[in-house]
Amino acid sequence: MKKLWFLAIVSLICVFTLLNSSNNAFSAELDLESATKIIRQFTNNPTLELKDVPNAEHALGVHERTFVTPDGSAIFTLDEVNKIVTTAIVQPDAHARLATPLSLDQGQALAETVVQQQLGSTNGLNLHYQASKDHAAAGTLQRFEWVETRGSANAITPNRVMLTIDPATGTVVSYSRIVARAIDIDPEPKINYQQALEIVAKQNSFAFVERSHRLDIWWEHNDRSKNYILRWVINIEAKNSAKHGITEVAQYVINAHNGDIIEVLR
Repeated sequence: MKKLWFLAIVSLICVFTLLNSSNNAFSAELDLESATKIIRQFTNNPTLELKDVPNAEHALGVHERTFVTPDGSAIFTLDEVNKIVTTAIVQPDAHARLATPLSLDQGQALAETVVQQQLGSTNGLNLHYQASKDHAAAGTLQRFEWVETRGSANAITPNRVMLTIDPATGTVVSYSRIVARAIDIDPEPKINYQQALEIVAKQNSFAFVERSHRLDIWWEHNDRSKNYILRWVINIEAKNSAKHGITEVAQYVINAHNGDIIEVLR
């Protein structure tokens, strides 16, 4: 059960674990005492004990450190530049179950309280995603994501925060935050969604179904040391007749200013 719960949480936030952090000039590394103080304040637990995880992987162009509690029940990633917690994974206490699980509205209220405590307010952020999903033996989890948008097409910026709630215990089991440097790119697309979809169609000789799409501002090739780009991210699904009708999925990333295909993930 413990393993299933942990895998469910990791599957929800693995992308954010790789994407979190700022791209400001790097300052000196925090020592364990200073890092522990920041994480204790984040958790409101003045006696929390932590140890460093020296070989943890982080995204390109960022300066983060990962810490874990001695019993492995909680993991934290700390942005050493901004001196804030960017990722937290906490195992809920199975013995602290509520008499009635939180509804989705109650979970959202709890998540909003946490966001306001950590960011000061939700001003400038919009609730972009909310869902309650059953993860079988790992139980039901509620996920909420707040994002910043810019321009008339509401391009999503890197500034965002995501929380996952365990409604059975009322525990915030995961928290992820991205803090971006100053955004200096035009948020208005020169290539609209329909044109981007036509670019995708030209790359495929078989019929496909578009499953989801978004317009966002992100770092080129997911490298924090590179410039921002405005991009269309389009996910498709298709049956490839050349492969005996096997269903394939692909993600196209297209530059929304010039129509260049930046990458294709299959």
